[in-house]
Amino acid sequence: AFRLCGDRFPRLERGLLLGALAWTMACLLFDHPNLYDLGYLVLSLLALATIGYLAVQCWRAPRLERVLMLVASLVTQVFGALDLALLLGLRSSESRVYLMPYSVLLLSAVIGAVLVDAFARARRQQERLNLELDERLAARERELNVQHQQLLQLERVRSATGERQRILRDIHDGLGSQLVSS
Repeated sequence: AFRLCGDRFPRLERGLLLGALAWTMACLLFDHPNLYDLGYLVLSLLALATIGYLAVQCWRAPRLERVLMLVASLVTQVFGALDLALLLGLRSSESRVYLMPYSVLLLSAVIGAVLVDAFARARRQQERLNLELDERLAARERELNVQHQQLLQLERVRSATGERQRILRDIHDGLGSQLVSS
């Protein structure tokens, strides 16, 4: 949710990651039902905080991917609450169908769509930048070609001037020596 909204909270993200790792390790090492319940409580609170954060971000700058993520998070939270009610016996269902796995499919589809859209936008931007770079490179090559042609022209003029001066020296020296010998 943070990255989707363009925010970065490195400490909070690191803390959430370490907390998830610690809870996973605790569940693997200690098989205690209260540990699972505590984990699910924390996950529910985090989901509510995420929904609140996404709602505020959608209010400030509504974008399709933010709204889709908010809706998917809401559906996931509602389905989770319905599953909890079913588990506690507060909701009756003949087949005891849990809905959370279906909401995770929706959430995964939304996250996948957001990622694909971000990749496609980045790809288009990269192509646009490549075209701009190609145009700038071609313009610079044209400038260098013009400068090169000017340098070649100057070199021809300098070469012709040098040749004229050599011929004039030869004529002058040749004429002077002929006059002296005459």
